[in-house]
Amino acid sequence: RDIGAWILTDKLDIITIVYAGAVAQGICTVGTSWCIRKRGPIFTSVFTPVGLIFATLFDFSILHRQICLGSVIGSGVVIFGLYIFLLGKVRQMKEECAKRSPSHLNENGGEDDEQYKKGHLIVPMTP
Repeated sequence: RDIGAWILTDKLDIITIVYAGAVAQGICTVGTSWCIRKRGPIFTSVFTPVGLIFATLFDFSILHRQICLGSVIGSGVVIFGLYIFLLGKVRQMKEECAKRSPSHLNENGGEDDEQYKKGHLIVPMTP
């Protein structure tokens, strides 16, 4: 609400912004790329709460900013909901793998079976 709060006058604020833009975003990009390669695009959501937690801890410990209880509770609810969703997704993937077990390969005989035999399991990412 105060426009003066947006004016960067402290060297620490400027260094923090440059650090967050260069180093932290680079680390997040590497983690996200690895996650997409391993599990697919839905599991990149795992890194969002981790970034939120580190940003809050950094803001509180280094910049000495106040953290409101409502923000912490709201963030906790969002993170909890995200991980419940991801837990359900993992269970769905396990069920898909069980359906596509080698004993079921001869029943359908499709293109997906060839991908499975080659070691590339195709798992749908939508519920």
